[in-house]
Order: sequence, then structure tokens, then C-alpha cells
Amino acid sequence: MSTETCKTPSKVPTVPKQTRPRMVVVNFRVPAEVKERGYAKAEEEGRNPTEIMRELWTAWTNEGDE
Repeated sequence: MSTETCKTPSKVPTVPKQTRPRMVVVNFRVPAEVKERGYAKAEEEGRNPTEIMRELWTAWTNEGDE
């Protein structure tokens, strides 16, 4: 067994407390025709439905801004 003494700092620096991100959860219902149009378009183009739906949802949410 070693007789060396272990050196430890006399004071351990404090770590800042982690803060939670202030996120707001937003739920909304997309009309059924938007969803159906998205799946049909994805099938036609052979693309991932998620990509198509993201594009359609973005366009749908921006309709009121114009």
C-alpha cells in the first residue's frame, strides 16, 4: 500500500446551476384535406411524407400572414 498523500484542492469551484430552456409547446390541428394532399403528393413524387408534410404545414400556417 502506498503511503503517498492525495492532494486535493482546499476549495472546489462551484459549477453554475443549469437553467432549463424556456420553451413553449404549441399544439394545433391540421385540416384533414391538408394531410391527405400531403400523403398523395409524397406518393406521386416518391418522396418522404415527412418532408412534404413539413412544406404543406408551413404553407398552411403562413396563409393567415399574407
